[in-house]
Amino acid sequence: MMLKKRKEEACDDIELTGEDNVDDTDLEVMEEKSSAKVAELKKKLSESEEARRTLLEDLQRAKADFLNARKRIEEERVSDRTRALVAHINELLPLCDSFDAALNMETLNNVPENLQKGLRGIKAQLSSLLASYKVVTLGTVGESFDPTLHEAVDNVPVSDTSSDHRIIAVVQKGYKMDDTLIRPARVTVGIYQKE
Repeated sequence: MMLKKRKEEACDDIELTGEDNVDDTDLEVMEEKSSAKVAELKKKLSESEEARRTLLEDLQRAKADFLNARKRIEEERVSDRTRALVAHINELLPLCDSFDAALNMETLNNVPENLQKGLRGIKAQLSSLLASYKVVTLGTVGESFDPTLHEAVDNVPVSDTSSDHRIIAVVQKGYKMDDTLIRPARVTVGIYQKE
């Protein structure tokens, strides 16, 4: 019996060894398949990360474009409002010129006092309206001539060096709003000449 038992054990050993060989082969195949699958998954992961990076860059670019467009539109709105306001002020300037001329007339003294007072009141309201728009008047006698703010319509000889390149007379007032020149002042400029 012992012998039979040993034979059976030997057969079992052979069968186990055969099964081990099959298992090793199966394991090797499974390992190769797994390695291939892992490599494929790594490749897909890498491609996905690259696609994600590209999409993120595109999103950031689109966001920057959107913010720049919004900023540009806001700047255009401000510019449009300023242009509209300047156009409105330009429409009021002939009225200002007319009141200045009326108030500077020598014959104004012959007009009744209540009419003079009314003209001055209307001129004050008009000046107040311009001041509310931050409009300032340009061109006063004695001021230094600035070609960016003044337009010289005439030059007159002066014998005093302190009057050289100074405004001698204002033909038409100029107006400026913040950094925007609405209309240059039209002035007569003194030019020094030795006698």
